[in-house]
Formats: sequence, structure tokens, C-alpha cells
Amino acid sequence: LDNCDNSEIPFEDKKHIYQGMVRWTEFFFKCRDIDKDGIWENRSAVETGWEDAAYFEVGFPLASPDLNAYLAIQMEAQAKLGRMIGIDEKTCAGFEAGAKALVQKIIEKFWDGERWIAFNCETLKKSDTKSLPLFATLILGKRLPQDIIDKSIKYIFEDNAFLTPYGLASEALDSDYFAHGWSRGCVNTPVQLILCMAL
Repeated sequence: LDNCDNSEIPFEDKKHIYQGMVRWTEFFFKCRDIDKDGIWENRSAVETGWEDAAYFEVGFPLASPDLNAYLAIQMEAQAKLGRMIGIDEKTCAGFEAGAKALVQKIIEKFWDGERWIAFNCETLKKSDTKSLPLFATLILGKRLPQDIIDKSIKYIFEDNAFLTPYGLASEALDSDYFAHGWSRGCVNTPVQLILCMAL
């Protein structure tokens, strides 16, 4: 939406995409927010894309900051796309307000003062892993307070953390959970791309 000529996209296509995005957002809040706290939870590893991440040790349903961050960005995109196709301003502004409220909840629920965590929304058990996918929350950029951004970057690049000669490991090298799995230590492409965009 920000980096290409959207005038070439037919109105009906934009409308179709907009309607699908709205339904998708509604799905997460209606069907994946078990405790109705405004944060959606994953029901299984399949919903995350990380497959074997160490922070899954706390079990499911799992609330995590990274996937909620993507949803906040999606809500902002809904507002932009909605304005392009003539959706009323009250609705578009509502999406933006919802995105801001979600970012605030992400900070309140998942930032422990030093790093990002995940938790099981039924047992409330918090992850104690050093999992890089949680730091994909940095995709929110300047929507986050600068001190959280600074501490997150420091945490990622401190000695014996994630940096290797080949890229960032998906689990910290000094983590008790490091195991060379897809998201338990390997250097995998998706997390590299997300963190490059975020940083």
C-alpha cells in the first residue's frame, strides 16, 4: 500500500481484498481470543509458522507478541485500503484505533522490561526461553517506545545471544532450549527477513 502504484489495481479487487482482511481480523478476535482480553492466542504450532519454537513449552492456547503485532499492522492496512475504496471515515478510524489499542496491549502483556515473552492464556505460565521469533514484534517499529526498541536490539546482539557468522539463530546460542530445530536454533530465512524489515 505504501510502496507501489495502487491506481492500477481494479476497484473490485481492492474491495475483495478489503472485505477478506476485515473478515480475517474478525476471526481472530471472535474465535481465537479465548479469555476475551483483546489478545488472540494460537491453538497449535501450525498457526504460527515456527513449528517447534522453544516458547511453545508453556503449551497451548498460546498468546505471543509477534503474531499480534502482525494483526495490528493488518488493521492499519485495512484503514488505508478502506479509505482508497470509499469506506466511511468512522470505520477506518476505528481500525486505526483498534490497532493502537492492540499495540498497547502487546506492550503491557508481553514486554517484561528486558525482553519479549509468550504465555499460556489458561495456565498463565510464561515462557523463559530466548526465542528470536518473539522479537519479530519489532516489526511494529516506531509504534513501540524507543526504550523497548533499544533494549530489544541490545538483547538480540549481546554476546552469545543470536548472532552467528551465518545470520541470527532462531534460539539464542546460550539458551537451555537450543536444539538445532527449525526455530530452536537454526538460522532460517523467514526470521532473517522479518528481523531485517523490523530493524
